[in-house]
Amino acid sequence: MNKNIAVAIGSIAIIIAAFILGKSYNYKHKQSEIISVNGASDTNFVSDLSVWSGTFARSSFNLQEAYNDLKKDEGIVMNYLQGKAFQKKK
Repeated sequence: MNKNIAVAIGSIAIIIAAFILGKSYNYKHKQSEIISVNGASDTNFVSDLSVWSGTFARSSFNLQEAYNDLKKDEGIVMNYLQGKAFQKKK
């Protein structure tokens, strides 16, 4: 009778070990439900803000003449930019 009990306990131990090993295998190789993507993307967008800087230079022997030429150049550039839908800074 002792031999039958030992065989029964050994059989139960083998079944429990097989169950635990099967569950651990399934847990390790379980597919996750998360999708992971790495990459880059290009997006075109329209901006409503532009910040530009520029310089003007004029050379003249007469200071007043050089200043007037700079003002003319500024007017030409500002008219061009406003014609292209740029607004003057408020």
